[in-house]
Amino acid sequence: MTPLPRWARLDDVVLRSRVLCDDLAHGTGVPTLSREARMLRATHNAIGVCELVCLGYLWLCVITRRRDVKLRLAVAVLVGEGIALILGRGCPLGIFQRRAGDDVPMFELWFGPRLAPYAVPTFTVIAAIGLALVLARRTPDDPYCQLMANAE
Repeated sequence: MTPLPRWARLDDVVLRSRVLCDDLAHGTGVPTLSREARMLRATHNAIGVCELVCLGYLWLCVITRRRDVKLRLAVAVLVGEGIALILGRGCPLGIFQRRAGDDVPMFELWFGPRLAPYAVPTFTVIAAIGLALVLARRTPDDPYCQLMANAE
């Protein structure tokens, strides 16, 4: 009989559940994370949701050819996150979470351990394509196009 592949083993699931709650030890289901770790996790999740909203708004603007201050803010947030990921060689908040005792990455909570490694590359490609399309699709109400029309 061949052994199960690593992704199919239950010991990882049991270890993760032990990190997230103390069902195995006390049977209460109360999170074992410290208050600081729970606050960092909540903050990290809120930032992640805000960045996904920015990504969604970027694509809404790509589809509708809308350009406004909110688009610039969304682009600034996404570019800032990209720079932070590159400089920190991963999420900078993840470092603080691990120091506080939370060893489960945010995307692993959201998507599970099998899909989590693909989250950042996938969202990066989606954001890069959206940014390229926003730059490529100039509209007549774009300030750059108005400047060029006035120059003629």
